[in-house]
Amino acid sequence: MVATIVLSAVLCTPCKAVAMQYVVEMLPARIAGALPGFVAQLPDGESTFVYKDLVIGKDSASEYWFGLAERRKDKGEPLQRRYLFSVLDDGRIGAIGGGTPTIVNERIVEGGVLRALLVALTAYRQSGSKVPLATVGWRSTDKVVTVMFVPGRSDNEGAVIGGKTSRGVETHYDVDRGELKVIRVTLAR
Repeated sequence: MVATIVLSAVLCTPCKAVAMQYVVEMLPARIAGALPGFVAQLPDGESTFVYKDLVIGKDSASEYWFGLAERRKDKGEPLQRRYLFSVLDDGRIGAIGGGTPTIVNERIVEGGVLRALLVALTAYRQSGSKVPLATVGWRSTDKVVTVMFVPGRSDNEGAVIGGKTSRGVETHYDVDRGELKVIRVTLAR
């Protein structure tokens, strides 16, 4: 499912200490890579997410499902959602066959974040990178979504620190949420 990592830090300056916290969300690369295909199936394409959010579900058989969620004004309101497609083993999108799946885990991705994620996925694909990815992650602020393309590891490679594996280097794409364009590409530090 979508992994959520919460990072906290306290920055001390001569004048004051500032607490900083951000959330990193991650998807397996195969699932994140299926998002453009899902959005292409929607009648209004990516503009659907101006007013709606993405819902990603995982059923008891560990299959992923994509759908639409109505944006709520109040988090206390019941979530109105509709699953539309499953993600097949090869990363393609499949239509839902016999009714609504029984979802055991789900995550809502705010529409503006999804739109920025789509921009980064497109830019990454156009870069011609041949790095096999393990996960695609993101963190966001009101203005920028940073999308992280995390390389896979070889079978005998242990955990690494620093954003580089034997298969490649982790790359970050900063996407301006308002203009929906890549404003910076960096390597992980």
